[in-house]
Amino acid sequence: MDNNKIGVFNSNNIVILEDYALIDLYDKFGNVVAQCIIDIEDMPKAKLYKWRATKKRNKLYVVTGNQKSEILYYARFILNYSGDKEVDHIDGNSLNNRKYNLRIIDKPSNCLNMQRKINNQSGIRGISYDSKNNKYVIDFSYKKKRLYFKPIKILEEAVYLRYLCEKYILKEYRNESNDDNYNYYVNKLSKEQKDNIYKYFLTKINDYEMVI
Repeated sequence: MDNNKIGVFNSNNIVILEDYALIDLYDKFGNVVAQCIIDIEDMPKAKLYKWRATKKRNKLYVVTGNQKSEILYYARFILNYSGDKEVDHIDGNSLNNRKYNLRIIDKPSNCLNMQRKINNQSGIRGISYDSKNNKYVIDFSYKKKRLYFKPIKILEEAVYLRYLCEKYILKEYRNESNDDNYNYYVNKLSKEQKDNIYKYFLTKINDYEMVI
């Protein structure tokens, strides 16, 4: 019957959209729990396996296999990569497995492209509120070196300082999926405020002898 749910041994349903496709991912009861975004040209390869979602580091990843067979990640499969490095999802969305969004990098670089932690209350990764001093604290690390900045009273200025760290230090490894949040705060700042934060940022970078 048409309304029967997908069984655990049935192949995934694939929905074709304008320039990409979506693979339906099911739980053990046959309910769709997520969708994997893929390139239309990769559909023939994708149909070779039954794919499912698995949670890792608070994200859903697309895999095939189980306890009785080797787990294979879709991102590695579609890039035909089995090396020791990691496959990074550039926009931070682990369900977006279109090839333009995948790159092979080392683990330290992959750790740079992380989204904010779930327990972050400010909405921006690396910024926390110090209720004792009524100021915002910027937390930023690069290659096992932590940069220490003065606590800042104004949230928008703290966000801009964190943004500068990502833009000029992380560079191409930064997570651009957070840019809407950054822009929301940064656009509220005056040119004078931005200039002052940028000058302070350069001073701290020089203190740490970092080249930008």
